[in-house]
Amino acid sequence: MAMNIESQGGTGVARLRVKSCPKRRLIAQDILAEIKTSDLGPGDRLPSMKTLARRYSVSIRTVHQALEELEGLGYLRKFHGAGTFVLGRHQPMTPAETVVVCMESQAHTFSELFGEIMRHLHERQMTAVAVEPSHSDVSTTLLRIRHSGALCYLLHASVSFPFSVFTEPAMGCPRVIAFVSWHSDVEWPGLFRVLSDFPTGGRMVADMLWERGHRNVLVLGTGTDEVLIGQPSARDFFAGVSFAEHWTEVGGKWQFMRSREDASCNSGVTLDAERLLKILSAEDAPTAIVGTRDVEVWQAQQILSACRPSLLSRIERIGYYDTPWSRSADPPFSTVSLSLPAMADAAMTILDALRVGRDPPRKTILIEPTLVIRDQNISPRRGDIAQ
Repeated sequence: MAMNIESQGGTGVARLRVKSCPKRRLIAQDILAEIKTSDLGPGDRLPSMKTLARRYSVSIRTVHQALEELEGLGYLRKFHGAGTFVLGRHQPMTPAETVVVCMESQAHTFSELFGEIMRHLHERQMTAVAVEPSHSDVSTTLLRIRHSGALCYLLHASVSFPFSVFTEPAMGCPRVIAFVSWHSDVEWPGLFRVLSDFPTGGRMVADMLWERGHRNVLVLGTGTDEVLIGQPSARDFFAGVSFAEHWTEVGGKWQFMRSREDASCNSGVTLDAERLLKILSAEDAPTAIVGTRDVEVWQAQQILSACRPSLLSRIERIGYYDTPWSRSADPPFSTVSLSLPAMADAAMTILDALRVGRDPPRKTILIEPTLVIRDQNISPRRGDIAQ
């Protein structure tokens, strides 16, 4: 394989004469030679990709590929917003490049968030210690991990999570990025929040249904949801509160139907089919179904498909969280997405600041959800929907 790298005296411009070696490889070898001869040492920042592209008379994409190759070999590392730096080869992993990811890796929505987070950490060549928050002794696990010197904790947890563990003196004021919602009043200087804007999500659903002419809806959820929907204090972590408040303000009617856990069902929940059909067949029946989660709507759709397809074709359905239950249903139904990629990106902005020793703002970052409208081929019966 033949290659030559020529410099034009005094100009600082290197030009590649290529016979059979890809340009990205030549660039990578040229930069590697500078690292090995100490022209570039650990901690040095490389010129921008635009500058390197001009230097080698190639595209930015080619430079990007060359730097990726060296990063994969352990010579370089890209820091978002800061640039690409020389590491020297086989630099050992430090505790400050480790984070503890404490979130459910199995539940649909949160497994997707877990995947987004892991992708970002992989891109940054960081190590993740995964902890399931549903573990029976999660507080002990987290207290033991404190000795690892991990940079921070990335956390999503339910109401039952022992949030107070982070204020234990033994934890030493850890840095925690809390996702989706935060069900605790516990505060400390190292707490950063990246939360879903649940009040906005609830209003989005109410506005969409009202604009489409619905005036009477059936809300599906758990027994806990039935209690929370009437508690303004739950507004920030349960979209049902703002939906019910806004729907009532505009003059809409609603009633709640409770689901129950059912381990024998593949969805994990079940609805009283007889009661559902009775509600939806009444004289002044609801013309839409709203689920506090996607799974309850999916269950209702299964019942209607099997028992009363004519009702299915005239009742609009919308869930919350945008999971495989809404995407893969037959037909798929509308839902609210928590915008998980945006949530992960926001968290990485905080993480990148912590990595370089900056103190991010303590303000809560609210990620606005989005409506995912899917055509359900609804043909309402005359008089079902207000004109």
